[in-house]
Amino acid sequence: MSKTRGDGLGYDILSFEESGKERLLEVKTTKSRAETPFFVSRNEFTAFPRAG
Repeated sequence: MSKTRGDGLGYDILSFEESGKERLLEVKTTKSRAETPFFVSRNEFTAFPRAG
């Protein structure tokens, strides 16, 4: 999605579960250790509501 619709959606990939429900994916990568903190934009934070 970010490649075709821009980087402002808050996620990189739109996928679907077997049920047809949308699944939003945000891709993060680093050359550092797994414990290294990473930045999350406001758009990314709001695109993924907390389950509860």
